[in-house]
Amino acid sequence: KYKNKSHLIYDCREIYFELSAHQKRPIKKYISFLYENYFLQFIDTVFVTADSDLSLLQSTYNKHTHLKWYTLYNFPYSFDNKHNINLHKKLNIPKQYKLILYQGVIQKHRGIGALIKIINSSSSLCAIIVGDGPELDQYKTIVSDQNLNDKIYFLGKIPYLQMLSYTASCDIGWLIIKPKGISNKFALPNKLFEYTLAGLPVISTKLPNMYPIIERNNFGICVNENNLKEQIQAVHNIIDNYKKYNHLADLTAKQYIWNVQHKQFIKAL
Repeated sequence: KYKNKSHLIYDCREIYFELSAHQKRPIKKYISFLYENYFLQFIDTVFVTADSDLSLLQSTYNKHTHLKWYTLYNFPYSFDNKHNINLHKKLNIPKQYKLILYQGVIQKHRGIGALIKIINSSSSLCAIIVGDGPELDQYKTIVSDQNLNDKIYFLGKIPYLQMLSYTASCDIGWLIIKPKGISNKFALPNKLFEYTLAGLPVISTKLPNMYPIIERNNFGICVNENNLKEQIQAVHNIIDNYKKYNHLADLTAKQYIWNVQHKQFIKAL
Protein backbone atom coordinates (compact mmCIF):
# COMPACT_ATOMS: atom_id res chain seq x y z
CA LYS A 1 0.00 0.00 0.00
CA TYR A 2 2.60 2.57 1.05
CA LYS A 3 5.14 1.63 -1.62
CA ASN A 4 2.60 2.15 -4.38
CA LYS A 5 0.69 4.96 -2.64
CA SER A 6 -2.46 2.91 -3.13
CA HIS A 7 -5.99 3.74 -2.07
CA LEU A 8 -7.09 0.60 -0.22
CA ILE A 9 -10.77 -0.37 -0.19
CA TYR A 10 -12.35 -2.86 2.21
CA ASP A 11 -15.40 -4.43 0.57
CA CYS A 12 -17.23 -5.56 3.70
CA ARG A 13 -19.99 -8.02 2.78
CA GLU A 14 -20.93 -9.07 6.33
CA ILE A 15 -20.61 -8.03 9.94
CA TYR A 16 -17.97 -10.69 10.39
CA PHE A 17 -17.64 -10.66 14.17
CA GLU A 18 -21.43 -11.14 14.40
CA LEU A 19 -21.80 -14.11 12.04
CA SER A 20 -24.24 -16.79 13.20
CA ALA A 21 -21.32 -19.25 13.19
CA HIS A 22 -19.73 -17.26 16.04
CA GLN A 23 -22.76 -17.31 18.34
CA LYS A 24 -21.47 -20.19 20.44
CA ARG A 25 -17.80 -19.42 19.83
CA PRO A 26 -17.02 -16.22 21.74
CA ILE A 27 -13.24 -16.62 21.36
CA LYS A 28 -13.53 -16.91 17.58
CA LYS A 29 -15.88 -13.92 17.57
CA TYR A 30 -13.39 -11.84 19.57
CA ILE A 31 -10.45 -12.85 17.37
CA SER A 32 -12.49 -11.87 14.30
CA PHE A 33 -13.09 -8.45 15.85
CA LEU A 34 -9.40 -8.00 16.70
CA TYR A 35 -8.35 -9.00 13.18
CA GLU A 36 -10.71 -6.56 11.49
CA ASN A 37 -9.94 -3.77 13.96
CA TYR A 38 -6.20 -4.11 13.40
CA PHE A 39 -6.27 -4.04 9.61
CA LEU A 40 -8.68 -1.12 9.38
CA GLN A 41 -5.77 1.19 10.16
CA PHE A 42 -4.45 0.46 6.65
CA ILE A 43 -7.81 0.96 4.91
CA ASP A 44 -8.95 4.20 3.26
CA THR A 45 -12.53 3.40 2.26
CA VAL A 46 -15.10 0.86 3.45
CA PHE A 47 -18.03 -0.39 1.37
CA VAL A 48 -20.96 -2.02 3.18
CA THR A 49 -24.21 -3.43 1.82
CA ALA A 50 -26.78 -1.66 4.03
CA ASP A 51 -27.04 1.49 6.13
CA SER A 52 -27.62 -0.63 9.24
CA ASP A 53 -24.21 -2.26 8.75
CA LEU A 54 -22.61 1.13 8.23
CA SER A 55 -24.02 2.52 11.49
CA LEU A 56 -23.01 -0.49 13.55
CA LEU A 57 -19.49 -0.74 12.14
CA GLN A 58 -18.86 3.00 12.37
CA SER A 59 -19.85 2.90 16.01
CA THR A 60 -17.78 -0.22 16.73
CA TYR A 61 -14.66 1.09 15.03
CA ASN A 62 -15.07 4.78 15.86
CA LYS A 63 -11.38 5.22 16.66
CA HIS A 64 -10.60 4.86 12.94
CA THR A 65 -11.61 8.42 12.14
CA HIS A 66 -9.71 8.45 8.83
CA LEU A 67 -12.11 6.02 7.17
CA LYS A 68 -14.62 6.98 4.50
CA TRP A 69 -17.79 4.89 4.55
CA TYR A 70 -20.18 4.13 1.69
CA THR A 71 -23.25 1.95 1.30
CA LEU A 72 -23.24 0.03 -1.97
CA TYR A 73 -26.14 -2.37 -2.25
CA ASN A 74 -25.92 -5.90 -3.59
CA PHE A 75 -27.53 -5.00 -6.89
CA PRO A 76 -26.90 -7.26 -9.90
CA TYR A 77 -25.96 -6.25 -13.43
CA SER A 78 -28.76 -5.95 -15.97
CA PHE A 79 -29.90 -9.24 -17.43
CA ASP A 80 -31.24 -10.37 -20.80
CA ASN A 81 -33.49 -13.34 -20.09
CA LYS A 82 -33.83 -14.41 -23.73
CA HIS A 83 -31.37 -17.27 -23.18
CA ASN A 84 -32.87 -19.01 -20.18
CA ILE A 85 -32.00 -22.58 -19.32
CA ASN A 86 -35.10 -24.79 -19.56
CA LEU A 87 -34.79 -26.69 -16.28
CA HIS A 88 -37.98 -28.67 -16.84
CA LYS A 89 -36.45 -30.10 -19.99
CA LYS A 90 -32.89 -30.32 -18.68
CA LEU A 91 -33.90 -32.21 -15.51
CA ASN A 92 -36.88 -34.04 -17.03
CA ILE A 93 -39.37 -32.36 -14.67
CA PRO A 94 -43.05 -32.39 -15.72
CA LYS A 95 -44.13 -28.99 -17.03
CA GLN A 96 -46.94 -28.63 -14.50
CA TYR A 97 -44.49 -28.67 -11.58
CA LYS A 98 -43.59 -25.28 -10.14
CA LEU A 99 -39.92 -24.75 -9.30
CA ILE A 100 -38.83 -23.13 -6.04
CA LEU A 101 -35.25 -21.91 -6.21
CA TYR A 102 -32.65 -21.50 -3.48
CA GLN A 103 -29.33 -20.10 -4.66
CA GLY A 104 -26.39 -19.24 -2.44
CA VAL A 105 -24.29 -20.77 0.29
CA ILE A 106 -25.69 -24.07 1.59
CA GLN A 107 -25.58 -23.50 5.34
CA LYS A 108 -27.73 -23.46 8.44
CA HIS A 109 -30.41 -20.84 9.08
CA ARG A 110 -31.28 -20.49 5.36
CA GLY A 111 -34.61 -22.34 5.50
CA ILE A 112 -33.41 -25.22 3.32
CA GLY A 113 -34.74 -27.79 5.79
CA ALA A 114 -38.16 -26.13 5.65
CA LEU A 115 -38.01 -26.09 1.85
CA ILE A 116 -37.38 -29.85 1.83
CA LYS A 117 -40.44 -30.36 4.08
CA ILE A 118 -42.60 -28.25 1.78
CA ILE A 119 -41.54 -30.21 -1.29
CA ASN A 120 -42.13 -33.49 0.57
CA SER A 121 -45.69 -32.44 1.39
CA SER A 122 -46.60 -31.40 -2.16
CA SER A 123 -47.40 -33.28 -5.34
CA SER A 124 -46.82 -30.32 -7.66
CA LEU A 125 -43.59 -28.64 -6.50
CA CYS A 126 -39.90 -29.19 -7.08
CA ALA A 127 -36.90 -27.46 -5.51
CA ILE A 128 -33.78 -26.33 -7.33
CA ILE A 129 -30.79 -25.72 -5.05
CA VAL A 130 -27.81 -23.91 -6.55
CA GLY A 131 -24.58 -23.47 -4.64
CA ASP A 132 -22.19 -25.17 -2.27
CA GLY A 133 -21.49 -24.97 1.43
CA PRO A 134 -20.87 -26.77 4.72
CA GLU A 135 -24.35 -28.32 4.99
CA LEU A 136 -24.61 -29.58 1.39
CA ASP A 137 -23.86 -33.23 2.17
CA GLN A 138 -26.26 -33.24 5.11
CA TYR A 139 -29.15 -31.94 3.00
CA LYS A 140 -28.33 -34.36 0.20
CA THR A 141 -28.55 -37.21 2.72
CA ILE A 142 -31.93 -36.00 3.98
CA VAL A 143 -33.28 -35.75 0.43
CA SER A 144 -32.00 -39.23 -0.40
CA ASP A 145 -33.39 -40.76 2.81
CA GLN A 146 -36.81 -39.30 2.04
CA ASN A 147 -36.74 -40.50 -1.58
CA LEU A 148 -36.98 -36.95 -2.92
CA ASN A 149 -34.20 -37.12 -5.50
CA ASP A 150 -36.75 -36.72 -8.30
CA LYS A 151 -38.19 -33.56 -6.68
CA ILE A 152 -35.18 -31.78 -5.18
CA TYR A 153 -32.18 -31.11 -7.40
CA PHE A 154 -28.75 -29.96 -6.24
CA LEU A 155 -27.01 -28.26 -9.16
CA GLY A 156 -23.81 -27.31 -7.35
CA LYS A 157 -21.86 -24.17 -8.19
CA ILE A 158 -22.73 -22.30 -11.36
CA PRO A 159 -20.58 -19.45 -12.76
CA TYR A 160 -22.15 -16.15 -11.80
CA LEU A 161 -22.58 -14.86 -15.34
CA GLN A 162 -24.56 -18.00 -16.22
CA MET A 163 -26.56 -18.25 -13.02
CA LEU A 164 -29.39 -15.84 -13.84
CA SER A 165 -30.29 -17.99 -16.84
CA TYR A 166 -31.00 -20.78 -14.35
CA THR A 167 -32.75 -18.39 -11.99
CA ALA A 168 -35.14 -17.20 -14.69
CA SER A 169 -36.19 -20.80 -15.43
CA CYS A 170 -37.73 -21.14 -11.95
CA ASP A 171 -40.97 -19.80 -10.50
CA ILE A 172 -40.37 -18.71 -6.89
CA GLY A 173 -37.26 -17.47 -5.09
CA TRP A 174 -36.60 -18.89 -1.61
CA LEU A 175 -35.20 -16.27 0.77
CA ILE A 176 -35.75 -17.60 4.27
CA ILE A 177 -32.98 -16.32 6.54
CA LYS A 178 -33.27 -16.85 10.26
CA PRO A 179 -32.05 -13.88 12.35
CA LYS A 180 -29.30 -15.87 14.08
CA GLY A 181 -26.66 -13.27 14.84
CA ILE A 182 -26.68 -9.60 13.91
CA SER A 183 -25.12 -10.23 10.50
CA ASN A 184 -28.06 -12.46 9.52
CA LYS A 185 -30.55 -10.04 11.04
CA PHE A 186 -29.24 -7.20 8.87
CA ALA A 187 -29.06 -9.33 5.72
CA LEU A 188 -29.85 -7.73 2.37
CA PRO A 189 -28.49 -10.38 -0.01
CA ASN A 190 -27.90 -10.07 -3.72
CA LYS A 191 -30.19 -13.05 -4.34
CA LEU A 192 -33.22 -10.90 -3.50
CA PHE A 193 -32.54 -8.64 -6.49
CA GLU A 194 -31.34 -11.50 -8.69
CA TYR A 195 -34.61 -13.33 -8.10
CA THR A 196 -36.78 -10.32 -8.91
CA LEU A 197 -34.63 -9.25 -11.88
CA ALA A 198 -35.29 -12.70 -13.32
CA GLY A 199 -39.03 -12.25 -12.64
CA LEU A 200 -39.33 -14.50 -9.58
CA PRO A 201 -41.54 -13.46 -6.65
CA VAL A 202 -39.87 -14.27 -3.35
CA ILE A 203 -40.83 -15.91 -0.11
CA SER A 204 -38.80 -14.15 2.53
CA THR A 205 -38.46 -13.61 6.24
CA LYS A 206 -39.34 -10.26 7.82
CA LEU A 207 -35.81 -9.03 8.34
CA PRO A 208 -35.47 -5.24 8.77
CA ASN A 209 -33.54 -4.54 5.56
CA MET A 210 -35.50 -6.89 3.29
CA TYR A 211 -39.06 -6.48 4.52
CA PRO A 212 -39.57 -2.80 3.51
CA ILE A 213 -38.22 -3.39 -0.01
CA ILE A 214 -40.34 -6.49 -0.56
CA GLU A 215 -43.51 -4.90 0.81
CA ARG A 216 -43.05 -1.54 -0.92
CA ASN A 217 -42.45 -3.11 -4.33
CA ASN A 218 -44.75 -6.13 -4.01
CA PHE A 219 -41.78 -8.45 -4.58
CA GLY A 220 -43.41 -11.41 -2.83
CA ILE A 221 -44.61 -12.53 0.58
CA CYS A 222 -42.83 -12.23 3.93
CA VAL A 223 -43.41 -15.01 6.45
CA ASN A 224 -42.39 -16.16 9.90
CA GLU A 225 -39.17 -18.16 9.59
CA ASN A 226 -40.44 -20.83 12.01
CA ASN A 227 -43.99 -21.19 10.70
CA LEU A 228 -44.05 -23.95 8.07
CA LYS A 229 -47.82 -23.71 7.59
CA GLU A 230 -47.50 -20.00 6.78
CA GLN A 231 -44.70 -20.72 4.33
CA ILE A 232 -46.76 -23.37 2.52
CA GLN A 233 -49.68 -20.97 2.33
CA ALA A 234 -47.39 -18.29 0.88
CA VAL A 235 -46.21 -20.67 -1.86
CA HIS A 236 -49.76 -21.44 -2.94
CA ASN A 237 -50.79 -17.80 -2.66
CA ILE A 238 -48.04 -16.79 -5.09
CA ILE A 239 -48.86 -19.61 -7.52
CA ASP A 240 -52.58 -18.75 -7.48
CA ASN A 241 -51.89 -15.04 -8.07
CA TYR A 242 -48.84 -15.22 -10.30
CA LYS A 243 -49.94 -12.47 -12.71
CA LYS A 244 -49.74 -10.10 -9.74
CA TYR A 245 -45.95 -10.28 -10.04
CA ASN A 246 -45.55 -9.54 -13.75
CA HIS A 247 -43.90 -6.22 -12.89
CA LEU A 248 -40.88 -7.66 -11.06
CA ALA A 249 -38.28 -7.80 -13.82
CA ASP A 250 -39.05 -4.34 -15.22
CA LEU A 251 -39.19 -2.64 -11.81
CA THR A 252 -35.95 -4.24 -10.65
CA ALA A 253 -34.22 -3.30 -13.92
CA LYS A 254 -35.16 0.35 -13.32
CA GLN A 255 -34.34 0.68 -9.61
CA TYR A 256 -32.23 -2.19 -8.31
CA ILE A 257 -29.40 -2.89 -10.74
CA TRP A 258 -25.75 -1.94 -10.62
CA ASN A 259 -26.07 0.96 -13.08
CA VAL A 260 -28.13 2.81 -10.47
CA GLN A 261 -25.14 2.83 -8.11
CA HIS A 262 -22.28 3.12 -10.55
CA LYS A 263 -21.81 6.87 -10.02
CA GLN A 264 -21.66 6.37 -6.26
CA PHE A 265 -19.02 3.70 -6.73
CA ILE A 266 -16.88 5.90 -8.97
CA LYS A 267 -17.27 8.82 -6.56
CA ALA A 268 -16.00 6.65 -3.71
CA LEU A 269 -12.86 5.82 -5.64
